Amino acid sequence: MVAPTVHPQSTEIKPHTIMRPSPPTARFLCVIALSCGALGFAAPGIAQTATRPLVGTWSWTLFDGKCTETLHYKADGNVLATSAESVVEWSYKVTPEPSAKGFYKVVEQAVRVNGKKDCYGDVMADSGATDVRYLQFSPAGSQMIVCKSESLDACFGPLRKAP
Repeated sequence: MVAPTVHPQSTEIKPHTIMRPSPPTARFLCVIALSCGALGFAAPGIAQTATRPLVGTWSWTLFDGKCTETLHYKADGNVLATSAESVVEWSYKVTPEPSAKGFYKVVEQAVRVNGKKDCYGDVMADSGATDVRYLQFSPAGSQMIVCKSESLDACFGPLRKAP
């Protein structure tokens, strides 16, 4: 398992690490944004196949535009993640349908790690690490949020899908 990473100068939750709950203010803003429809994430009953919304290139920029993290999900069950100089190849499995709460469960396992620093200055130590995350997609499939559990208490994003 990947060791938790604490970033005292950032309130953002780092992808591919054990996510800690967001500060109350960030959690409140996320709930307000979702309630107002600003992000428009999918309701539990919307039928989607797991590969269709997930496959593609997703990215988000952090640290006031100074670093971008990109996830390229392939239909063959592999994902290439880049963050600053870090490049990690993962294998993944995703549930075919969202849960009753509207989340897709994704289990990822690191296959190859280049050992370089990511946007946070951290280095993923070794391959074999496993990560479980929960995703929600916008109705148009152009955005997603990534959460630690089937709750909005510890999430990051939205990630935007490349056209």
